[in-house]
Amino acid sequence: MPSHVLAPSANNLALLVEKGNFVDKSRAIVEFLDDNQPVHLLLRPRRSGKTILLRLFRMFFQRANPADQEQRKKLFVNNKLAITEDPRFEREFARYPVLYVDFSNVIGETMDQLLTSFKRQISKVLRDAKRAGYFSNQEELTGMNRRFVDEMEKEVQADVDWADALFRLTEIVHLLTNRLVVVLVDEYDTPTSNAVRHGYFSQANEFFLNVFPPLFKNNEYIRGALLVGILPVAKAGWLSGMNNTRVYPLGSIKYSMACMFTEDETRNLYDREVALRDVENALPFSFEELKGWYNGYYTFDGSQLYNPWSIANALTDGILRSY
Repeated sequence: MPSHVLAPSANNLALLVEKGNFVDKSRAIVEFLDDNQPVHLLLRPRRSGKTILLRLFRMFFQRANPADQEQRKKLFVNNKLAITEDPRFEREFARYPVLYVDFSNVIGETMDQLLTSFKRQISKVLRDAKRAGYFSNQEELTGMNRRFVDEMEKEVQADVDWADALFRLTEIVHLLTNRLVVVLVDEYDTPTSNAVRHGYFSQANEFFLNVFPPLFKNNEYIRGALLVGILPVAKAGWLSGMNNTRVYPLGSIKYSMACMFTEDETRNLYDREVALRDVENALPFSFEELKGWYNGYYTFDGSQLYNPWSIANALTDGILRSY
């Protein structure tokens, strides 16, 4: 086995960048900034790097204490990530409070169970915002907003008040920081897909009709939003209600290289892995054999794309198989 780790992990993104094991996808931030108030929905297959992309966005946009911001900025600049070449880098870096919403565990066999997991996730978003320092002056909140924050953190709000909790949170964070908010949503489609499997889609759909459209449609408190998932949830009325949302499936021109590995990126990773291994631990397969296993995706112009999870694990393990 090699002495390094290549397999991607969203939890140690900074370490991946520092160690040179990171495939630079920061040009996606440029594509995001090209719109004045982007609300973008990115659809990609499983294990294609969607969560790592969102963590990269958070690492770029999130405003924090000066020491943390300087450390993150060095990662971008010292590793010459593509976004640093854009003239907006200095202006947009670490400028906004970021709300990162992870719906991957917002599930349940019943609507009550799904709502419980939803409350838990939104409360976590609030706690993360507090840890980031966005509530350092929360004594300035009015009685209504202060009560809302207290009840949300304790998960004791009435069920009907949870649907617009994220919208209210963008408003409150904006009021406290005097800055627009960037919203990042991982696995946006998991709750409704789970509801379909368990037979309560109509209930879940009605609930999310009051979550997403207010949060993203004409929300004056946000700089923009990026949602990622697998399915377009075409039957969900709330998606059609967000008429300012631009959807980018795998075949789109915009974000075409945002998640998965190109052939050049895959080749570079393969060559790097070959160079790092000694003779006794040499890779037992050629680059062409690697391509043959994992080249099942294509861009709008027919260029091949490779699943990052499969490529990274195959190179780390030295085994060609399904991952």
